[in-house]
Amino acid sequence: LVQDNSEKAAGWDQDLEQVLSKDNIATLSRIVIPTHYLYAQPKALQKTIDDPRIDIEMWLSGKLVEIFARKENAAFVKGDGQGKPQGFVTYSVNKVGGEIERVSGDGPTITYENLMKLYFALDKRYVSGSVFIASRSALQAIRMLKEERSGRYIWQHSLASGMPETLMGIPIYQCDEMPEIGDTEHNTPIAFGNFRIGYQIVDRSNVRTLRDPYTDKPYVKFYTTKQVGGGVVEPKAIKLLELR
Repeated sequence: LVQDNSEKAAGWDQDLEQVLSKDNIATLSRIVIPTHYLYAQPKALQKTIDDPRIDIEMWLSGKLVEIFARKENAAFVKGDGQGKPQGFVTYSVNKVGGEIERVSGDGPTITYENLMKLYFALDKRYVSGSVFIASRSALQAIRMLKEERSGRYIWQHSLASGMPETLMGIPIYQCDEMPEIGDTEHNTPIAFGNFRIGYQIVDRSNVRTLRDPYTDKPYVKFYTTKQVGGGVVEPKAIKLLELR
């Protein structure tokens, strides 16, 4: 992945000399996102596979896609980068872009003031297209918050089918892989940012299955793999709320 770090490539009339300057050279930084393999090897009896009433192979295929998706999501959030993608919650230092900022909350609970600090910590150029991502316990705490003056809940229900719930006008999603409130290892139950800019997923292949009816008769093995990677490419586009 190649990233453009230049902010001086364009300008108005008064900036013409600077734009055309020989010193104004756009810089590109290379970010390497390694890919990793997901593995599974379920097996089924041959006579079960032969039963015309059950399409066991189709069922196994759908089940593996579901399991792989859960594994991927967990790695994209909290993966340590060791044999799996690096998650944005565990991300510390990127050689190119710096660190993901952890916005310190006032105390161990989620408050309206904490959410406002998190919102305004994000640079305005990333706000368009940004979302909140929260764990289940964080979502429960947010849904109970009220504005001090009006007494209204700050959570806004979706007004149309298929549209996300909103918080301060920003879409908010529950993510079961995010750390729960009280998680002593990470304790960052809410993230806010533009994840399309901040985090890159590299999907190298679809789910592939090798059918093996020979090595474990009367069972048939389904050796299944998928190659995928993920990593932070723009740390400034993501912020984490850290409760202390």
